[in-house]
Amino acid sequence: MSNARAGRSRPAAVKSATASVAMDGLRTSAESDRDAEAYVNGELTAEELVARAKARCSNPPERRPRDADTRPEPGSRRTTA
Repeated sequence: MSNARAGRSRPAAVKSATASVAMDGLRTSAESDRDAEAYVNGELTAEELVARAKARCSNPPERRPRDADTRPEPGSRRTTA
């Protein structure tokens, strides 16, 4: 497939993927939307887009430590002074 043809299919691919997510009752994140826009604009390859999505899914914000220095050691109880 030529680069010009691939570039024209990118918006359709993103639209289709976004609609598929919505049909499952989900929404895309702002980060995903920015990455999708960068992909449509040719700033990311499909491989880079997928890698970023996988990285977000393997370490979502709610599982990321807010402050690693204040987390208790595993198995310990946090006490208040």
